[in-house]
Amino acid sequence: MELLVVPIFLALLIGLAVAIQRRDRTARPSAAPVLQKPVVYTNHVVQRMGERGVTKAEIESVLASPSRVKEIPEKESVRLERDFAGKTLRVWVTRPWPARQEIVVKTAAWRYVEEFDIATFAVSAVKGRAGASVQRIEADSQARVTIGPDGRVRVSGGEARDVAAARQMVERAAASAEKLMVYSVGDRVTVPITRVEPEFAMAALAASRTARLHVSKLRCLNAGRRISDLRTFVCVGDLIEVEVEEIRSGKLQLRAVGRGEAQ
Repeated sequence: MELLVVPIFLALLIGLAVAIQRRDRTARPSAAPVLQKPVVYTNHVVQRMGERGVTKAEIESVLASPSRVKEIPEKESVRLERDFAGKTLRVWVTRPWPARQEIVVKTAAWRYVEEFDIATFAVSAVKGRAGASVQRIEADSQARVTIGPDGRVRVSGGEARDVAAARQMVERAAASAEKLMVYSVGDRVTVPITRVEPEFAMAALAASRTARLHVSKLRCLNAGRRISDLRTFVCVGDLIEVEVEEIRSGKLQLRAVGRGEAQ
Protein backbone atom coordinates (compact mmCIF):
# COMPACT_ATOMS: atom_id res chain seq x y z
CA MET A 1 0.00 0.00 0.00
CA GLU A 2 2.84 2.40 0.92
CA LEU A 3 4.52 1.67 -2.43
CA LEU A 4 1.38 2.94 -4.23
CA VAL A 5 1.04 6.08 -2.12
CA VAL A 6 4.50 7.47 -3.05
CA PRO A 7 4.00 7.44 -6.86
CA ILE A 8 0.51 8.92 -6.48
CA PHE A 9 1.86 11.67 -4.22
CA LEU A 10 4.66 12.45 -6.71
CA ALA A 11 2.17 12.54 -9.56
CA LEU A 12 0.02 15.02 -7.64
CA LEU A 13 3.04 17.23 -6.95
CA ILE A 14 4.07 17.22 -10.62
CA GLY A 15 0.51 18.04 -11.71
CA LEU A 16 0.31 20.90 -9.22
CA ALA A 17 3.65 22.31 -10.44
CA VAL A 18 2.50 22.20 -14.08
CA ALA A 19 -0.78 23.92 -13.20
CA ILE A 20 1.04 26.71 -11.33
CA GLN A 21 3.46 27.20 -14.23
CA ARG A 22 0.57 27.48 -16.71
CA ARG A 23 -1.24 29.95 -14.46
CA ASP A 24 1.85 32.15 -14.13
CA ARG A 25 2.41 32.04 -17.86
CA THR A 26 -1.19 33.12 -18.47
CA ALA A 27 -1.09 35.88 -15.87
CA ARG A 28 2.21 37.29 -17.13
CA PRO A 29 1.75 40.33 -19.43
CA SER A 30 2.26 39.48 -23.08
CA ALA A 31 5.66 40.47 -24.46
CA ALA A 32 6.12 42.92 -27.30
CA PRO A 33 5.35 41.43 -30.72
CA VAL A 34 8.30 39.56 -32.18
CA LEU A 35 9.30 40.33 -35.78
CA GLN A 36 8.94 37.30 -37.98
CA LYS A 37 11.39 38.56 -40.62
CA PRO A 38 15.01 39.72 -40.27
CA VAL A 39 15.56 43.50 -40.35
CA VAL A 40 18.21 45.07 -42.59
CA TYR A 41 19.31 48.66 -41.92
CA THR A 42 20.74 50.63 -44.82
CA ASN A 43 23.76 52.90 -44.24
CA HIS A 44 21.49 55.89 -44.83
CA VAL A 45 19.07 55.00 -42.03
CA VAL A 46 21.92 54.25 -39.61
CA GLN A 47 23.27 57.75 -40.22
CA ARG A 48 19.82 59.33 -39.84
CA MET A 49 19.14 57.41 -36.63
CA GLY A 50 22.17 59.01 -35.04
CA GLU A 51 21.21 62.48 -36.25
CA ARG A 52 17.56 62.21 -35.24
CA GLY A 53 17.81 60.32 -31.98
CA VAL A 54 16.01 57.20 -33.16
CA THR A 55 16.86 53.79 -31.70
CA LYS A 56 16.58 50.31 -33.23
CA ALA A 57 14.15 49.34 -30.48
CA GLU A 58 11.85 52.22 -31.46
CA ILE A 59 12.05 51.37 -35.16
CA GLU A 60 11.35 47.70 -34.52
CA SER A 61 8.36 48.56 -32.33
CA VAL A 62 6.94 50.42 -35.35
CA LEU A 63 7.69 47.48 -37.65
CA ALA A 64 6.05 45.04 -35.23
CA SER A 65 2.90 47.10 -34.67
CA PRO A 66 2.41 50.16 -36.93
CA SER A 67 -0.52 52.48 -36.24
CA ARG A 68 -0.73 53.54 -39.89
CA VAL A 69 0.61 52.17 -43.17
CA LYS A 70 0.90 54.23 -46.38
CA GLU A 71 2.08 52.91 -49.75
CA ILE A 72 4.38 55.24 -51.73
CA PRO A 73 4.58 53.50 -55.15
CA GLU A 74 6.64 56.22 -56.87
CA LYS A 75 9.47 55.62 -54.39
CA GLU A 76 9.00 51.86 -54.12
CA SER A 77 8.47 52.41 -50.41
CA VAL A 78 5.97 51.92 -47.63
CA ARG A 79 5.74 54.40 -44.76
CA LEU A 80 4.87 52.96 -41.35
CA GLU A 81 3.89 55.20 -38.45
CA ARG A 82 3.41 54.76 -34.73
CA ASP A 83 2.43 57.36 -32.16
CA PHE A 84 4.53 57.97 -29.07
CA ALA A 85 4.03 60.66 -26.41
CA GLY A 86 3.60 63.94 -28.33
CA LYS A 87 5.32 62.68 -31.46
CA THR A 88 5.10 60.13 -34.25
CA LEU A 89 7.89 57.91 -35.53
CA ARG A 90 7.83 57.40 -39.30
CA VAL A 91 9.74 54.48 -40.77
CA TRP A 92 10.20 53.94 -44.52
CA VAL A 93 10.77 50.38 -45.75
CA THR A 94 11.04 48.84 -49.20
CA ARG A 95 7.98 47.31 -50.79
CA PRO A 96 6.11 45.03 -50.45
CA TRP A 97 4.54 45.22 -47.02
CA PRO A 98 4.31 42.88 -45.22
CA ALA A 99 7.78 41.82 -46.32
CA ARG A 100 8.16 38.39 -47.88
CA GLN A 101 11.74 37.65 -46.82
CA GLU A 102 13.46 40.50 -45.01
CA ILE A 103 12.48 44.01 -43.91
CA VAL A 104 14.76 46.66 -45.43
CA VAL A 105 14.60 49.91 -43.49
CA LYS A 106 15.43 52.89 -45.72
CA THR A 107 15.10 55.81 -43.31
CA ALA A 108 13.30 56.99 -40.18
CA ALA A 109 12.28 60.33 -38.70
CA TRP A 110 10.32 61.78 -35.83
CA ARG A 111 7.25 63.90 -36.51
CA TYR A 112 6.27 66.20 -33.64
CA VAL A 113 2.58 67.04 -33.27
CA GLU A 114 0.59 69.54 -31.20
CA GLU A 115 -3.18 70.07 -31.24
CA PHE A 116 -5.02 73.01 -29.69
CA ASP A 117 -8.03 75.28 -30.22
CA ILE A 118 -8.57 78.88 -31.27
CA ALA A 119 -11.82 80.85 -31.34
CA THR A 120 -14.01 79.96 -34.30
CA PHE A 121 -14.36 83.68 -35.09
CA ALA A 122 -10.62 83.93 -35.62
CA VAL A 123 -10.32 81.00 -38.03
CA SER A 124 -10.78 82.95 -41.27
CA ALA A 125 -8.45 85.74 -40.13
CA VAL A 126 -5.71 83.29 -39.11
CA LYS A 127 -6.01 81.41 -42.39
CA GLY A 128 -6.02 84.58 -44.49
CA ARG A 129 -7.30 84.99 -48.02
CA ALA A 130 -6.99 81.64 -49.81
CA GLY A 131 -4.86 80.38 -46.91
CA ALA A 132 -2.12 82.96 -47.47
CA SER A 133 -1.53 83.65 -43.75
CA VAL A 134 -1.19 79.97 -42.88
CA GLN A 135 1.22 79.53 -45.78
CA ARG A 136 3.40 82.31 -44.36
CA ILE A 137 3.37 80.68 -40.92
CA GLU A 138 4.39 77.36 -42.48
CA ALA A 139 7.19 79.00 -44.46
CA ASP A 140 8.53 80.86 -41.41
CA SER A 141 8.32 77.91 -39.02
CA GLN A 142 9.00 74.97 -41.35
CA ALA A 143 5.99 73.22 -39.78
CA ARG A 144 2.68 72.12 -41.27
CA VAL A 145 -0.48 73.82 -39.98
CA THR A 146 -4.08 72.72 -40.52
CA ILE A 147 -7.07 74.59 -39.05
CA GLY A 148 -10.58 73.16 -38.97
CA PRO A 149 -13.78 75.24 -39.18
CA ASP A 150 -14.38 74.50 -35.48
CA GLY A 151 -11.08 76.17 -34.53
CA ARG A 152 -9.16 72.93 -33.96
CA VAL A 153 -5.52 73.43 -34.97
CA ARG A 154 -3.01 70.70 -35.73
CA VAL A 155 0.66 71.59 -36.06
CA SER A 156 3.27 69.03 -37.07
CA GLY A 157 6.95 69.18 -37.97
CA GLY A 158 10.25 67.39 -37.95
CA GLU A 159 11.60 69.47 -35.05
CA ALA A 160 9.89 70.26 -31.74
CA ARG A 161 11.09 73.88 -31.91
CA ASP A 162 9.45 74.33 -35.34
CA VAL A 163 6.12 73.07 -33.99
CA ALA A 164 6.37 75.36 -30.95
CA ALA A 165 7.18 78.37 -33.18
CA ALA A 166 4.21 77.66 -35.47
CA ARG A 167 1.86 77.32 -32.53
CA GLN A 168 3.03 80.62 -31.11
CA MET A 169 2.42 82.34 -34.47
CA VAL A 170 -1.09 80.86 -34.79
CA GLU A 171 -2.06 81.83 -31.24
CA ARG A 172 -0.68 85.35 -31.70
CA ALA A 173 -2.64 85.77 -34.95
CA ALA A 174 -5.83 84.45 -33.30
CA ALA A 175 -5.44 86.83 -30.35
CA SER A 176 -4.96 89.80 -32.70
CA ALA A 177 -8.03 88.81 -34.73
CA GLU A 178 -10.18 88.59 -31.61
CA LYS A 179 -9.05 92.01 -30.36
CA LEU A 180 -9.80 93.65 -33.69
CA MET A 181 -13.19 92.04 -34.07
CA VAL A 182 -16.01 94.55 -33.53
CA TYR A 183 -19.66 93.56 -33.69
CA SER A 184 -22.36 95.66 -35.30
CA VAL A 185 -26.11 95.21 -35.58
CA GLY A 186 -26.84 92.89 -38.49
CA ASP A 187 -23.51 91.05 -38.29
CA ARG A 188 -23.70 87.29 -38.65
CA VAL A 189 -21.19 84.99 -37.00
CA THR A 190 -20.94 81.31 -36.14
CA VAL A 191 -20.62 80.77 -32.40
CA PRO A 192 -19.96 77.71 -30.24
CA ILE A 193 -22.46 76.91 -27.49
CA THR A 194 -20.83 76.70 -24.04
CA ARG A 195 -23.86 76.08 -21.79
CA VAL A 196 -27.43 74.88 -22.33
CA GLU A 197 -30.43 75.25 -20.03
CA PRO A 198 -34.14 74.58 -20.77
CA GLU A 199 -34.84 78.26 -21.58
CA PHE A 200 -31.52 79.67 -22.77
CA ALA A 201 -28.06 78.88 -24.11
CA MET A 202 -24.71 80.66 -23.65
CA ALA A 203 -22.52 81.31 -26.69
CA ALA A 204 -18.82 82.22 -26.79
CA LEU A 205 -17.86 85.38 -28.65
CA ALA A 206 -14.58 87.01 -29.59
CA ALA A 207 -12.22 88.53 -27.01
CA SER A 208 -13.50 86.18 -24.27
CA ARG A 209 -17.01 87.66 -24.43
CA THR A 210 -20.20 85.62 -24.06
CA ALA A 211 -23.83 86.17 -25.00
CA ARG A 212 -27.10 84.64 -23.88
CA LEU A 213 -29.50 83.21 -26.44
CA HIS A 214 -33.09 82.97 -25.18
CA VAL A 215 -35.08 79.95 -26.31
CA SER A 216 -37.45 82.25 -28.23
CA LYS A 217 -34.50 83.33 -30.41
CA LEU A 218 -33.75 79.75 -31.38
CA ARG A 219 -37.10 78.69 -32.83
CA CYS A 220 -35.56 78.30 -36.28
CA LEU A 221 -34.01 75.11 -34.92
CA ASN A 222 -37.56 73.73 -34.64
CA ALA A 223 -38.94 75.01 -37.94
CA GLY A 224 -40.23 78.18 -36.22
CA ARG A 225 -42.25 76.29 -33.64
CA ARG A 226 -42.06 76.84 -29.88
CA ILE A 227 -39.32 74.91 -28.05
CA SER A 228 -40.30 73.66 -24.60
CA ASP A 229 -36.82 72.47 -23.58
CA LEU A 230 -33.79 73.78 -25.45
CA ARG A 231 -31.66 70.84 -24.30
CA THR A 232 -33.45 68.60 -26.80
CA PHE A 233 -32.22 70.78 -29.69
CA VAL A 234 -28.82 72.15 -28.65
CA CYS A 235 -25.72 70.61 -27.04
CA VAL A 236 -22.56 72.15 -25.63
CA GLY A 237 -20.04 72.45 -28.47
CA ASP A 238 -22.65 72.92 -31.23
CA LEU A 239 -21.86 75.65 -33.75
CA ILE A 240 -24.80 77.97 -34.50
CA GLU A 241 -24.99 80.87 -36.90
CA VAL A 242 -26.42 83.94 -35.17
CA GLU A 243 -27.23 87.53 -36.08
CA VAL A 244 -26.66 90.57 -33.87
CA GLU A 245 -30.15 92.03 -33.41
CA GLU A 246 -29.34 94.76 -30.92
CA ILE A 247 -26.50 96.09 -28.77
CA ARG A 248 -27.47 97.44 -25.34
CA SER A 249 -24.82 98.80 -22.97
CA GLY A 250 -22.19 96.73 -24.74
CA LYS A 251 -24.24 93.53 -24.51
CA LEU A 252 -25.24 91.74 -27.69
CA GLN A 253 -28.78 90.53 -28.32
CA LEU A 254 -28.55 87.56 -30.67
CA ARG A 255 -30.93 85.37 -32.61
CA ALA A 256 -30.24 82.14 -34.45
CA VAL A 257 -30.30 82.29 -38.24
CA GLY A 258 -32.30 79.65 -40.11
CA ARG A 259 -30.61 77.61 -42.80
CA GLY A 260 -30.83 79.42 -46.14
CA GLU A 261 -32.21 82.61 -44.56
CA ALA A 262 -31.30 85.68 -46.58
CA GLN A 263 -29.41 88.50 -44.87
